[in-house]
Parts: sequence; structure tokens; C-alpha cells
Amino acid sequence: MNYQRPPVPIKTRAEYLEPFQDDKQDTHTSTEESKQKRALDAALAIREFEIGLYWKRAGYFWAFIALVATGYFALITAENAPLQNKNELQLLLSGLGLFLSLCWFCVNKASKFWQENWEKHVDLLEDDIMGPLYKTLHEYECGGTSRWSPLKPYNYSVSKINQLLSFAIVLVWLYIFCDNIAQLLLLFICPAGKNLIIILGLLAMILALFFDCKSSNLNRKGFTMKRNDIEG
Repeated sequence: MNYQRPPVPIKTRAEYLEPFQDDKQDTHTSTEESKQKRALDAALAIREFEIGLYWKRAGYFWAFIALVATGYFALITAENAPLQNKNELQLLLSGLGLFLSLCWFCVNKASKFWQENWEKHVDLLEDDIMGPLYKTLHEYECGGTSRWSPLKPYNYSVSKINQLLSFAIVLVWLYIFCDNIAQLLLLFICPAGKNLIIILGLLAMILALFFDCKSSNLNRKGFTMKRNDIEG
């Protein structure tokens, strides 16, 4: 669909709600039948739909990545395959694993974007219909130790952790792919250097897990949205 007009910027809740306001002169419009109520129901339904798709896509990519990994490591242990063909197939499978992992990572970022988009719609629509339900969060008084305690809750973001995991898988396949290229080009990389790369990469992922995977409400504070209008 082509939109002839430029997108309309929206920076306040009043600007956002304007198209959803029913004609005040229409006395037959009840709260249950209002545009805002129908928009809220749609936003909640689409949000749940996006969350469901998020995990279905994760399972889809896990299946393909696991299949490629199985083929790759089966090829490594094969003893009868010619060395040249074996190296070429290893490079092919590692490249395919890297590509699939990158696709999964990008799909995770896109899914997170659309999930937060519909959560923002719910934030802006819910107050007049059912009150600030989704914006009201329970605060645990854990004395600042809940991040490290195995027995206390902490507001980690499940989707962020999954996104970090997909990025870690990308790094693993990138390492394998580069190692295969080095073998084909007869480049020697000392085992100590490889081990250092693995250890540093693992430490970086652990630090990101504990310090960058907290669930945040940044999308609930200031916001800028755009609405595409069709020229009639």
C-alpha cells in the first residue's frame, strides 16, 4: 500500500488518542463499544500473537541450526571422506550455520521491536478503559542482592536473554567458519590463541547476561510514534 502523505509524528498521548475518540455527540456509543476499547482489545490480541510467534520462530530456527550442527560434527568424525571434500563441506556447513544464526538473531530483534510496539499501544490505550494495569509493576524489596541470589526473583528480560543466546550462537558459528577458512588457506593459529578467544567470548556473554538483560520500561517514558495516513 502506498501512502501519499508523509507520516504524522506523535509525541503526546492526546495526539495518539485523537483518532480513537468517538464523536461526543453520539450518545449511543458506550465504553464497551468505543473505538478506544476495540483498539485496546486488538492491541492486546496482537501483542499475544507476536509473543506466540516469537517462540515459534525460535523453535523453527533451533531445528535448522541443530540439523546443520549435527551434519557438521558428523562430518568431522567421518574417517572415510576425502580430505579436500571434507574441508570444503565443513566450510559450506559452517557458512550455512553462520547464516542461519544471523537470520535467527535478526528475526529476534524484529520480534522484539513489534512486541514492544504493541505494548506501547496498550500503554497508551488502557488508562481510560481498564486503568494502568500493564504499566503497574510490583517492586520486590530484595536489598539489591536479587540479581545474584539463586532463590530470589529478578526482572530479567526473557526476550533479551533469548536475543543474547542467538548472538552467542552467531559468534560460535563465526568462530567455526573462520577456523575452517584458516585451515583451507593453511594458516596456523596457535591453540593458546583459540582458547583465549573462547574464554574472552564466554566472559563477555556472561557479563552481558547479568548486566544487559534486565527488563526495562524505557519504552513507557518518553516516546515518538508515526502514523501513516492514506490520502482520501
